[in-house]
Amino acid sequence: MARRRMLKETVVKAIETRYNGHRFRSRTEARWAVLLNHLGVKYEYEPEGYDLGNGVRYLPDFYLPAEDIFLEIKGPEPTLAELHKAGMLAHHSDKDVYILQGAPGDHAVILLRGRFRATPEIVDWLDACPSGYVRGAIDHHLAGDLYIPHKAYETVPESEVALGSTNRPYKVWGARTFGWKDAHYDIDYDPAARRLCLWIATIASRHGREITDERYGLYTVAMDDCATEIYRVDIVTREELPGTFSPAIELSEEFQAGIAAAKSARFEFGENGAG
Repeated sequence: MARRRMLKETVVKAIETRYNGHRFRSRTEARWAVLLNHLGVKYEYEPEGYDLGNGVRYLPDFYLPAEDIFLEIKGPEPTLAELHKAGMLAHHSDKDVYILQGAPGDHAVILLRGRFRATPEIVDWLDACPSGYVRGAIDHHLAGDLYIPHKAYETVPESEVALGSTNRPYKVWGARTFGWKDAHYDIDYDPAARRLCLWIATIASRHGREITDERYGLYTVAMDDCATEIYRVDIVTREELPGTFSPAIELSEEFQAGIAAAKSARFEFGENGAG
């Protein structure tokens, strides 16, 4: 009789870390707290939970009062289920949710924003003329901000609907790890406003064929006359900040110093994060 081999499952657990009077659930969360403290950005850690419906509850990691946004810290790439929960948080709270995947300086940014619900008149009109082209044109015209539930999806769980569908009550930007390479997002610090801001790198395109910009790993449909467009926006006003067009994303000196502080923090020496 062959002997059975028992395989022991190895579970890698995040290290709880005390810093600045909080017990963070992971060392990565604590490092983001170090960066925020270095920049003087006020935050609340796990301030309150939200009921997302269907028995699903959500406790956000950070709330930033000045920016009025949530920050969710992830180590590995977030799953579709985690993206959906963060998107539903954006929908129910009417606040943007920024998923920061990885530690400061080695991170990717995913932005989730709730959509406005279409009026019953719009829904009835679209159901009477179920054209994917029309639905897409309306969505594009409104910059993806319209939530258009369709009868064809009535029995389909929202979490199983395609990420870009207008049948989701939120929209996702910057999820490059999910194959969306038309834009790259990164957060920064605006010293003039004394709060966080957002960099968006896109390829400004005008015509018809597929190209890839190797400098940023960006993808779009374009032709010969195209250029990489990188600009910075205010998280609060969502307006472009003056004088920020650049051939490359250049983080502010303040944010770079915050990254350095977060990376060099040695929490075993006490709650101040200094080594």
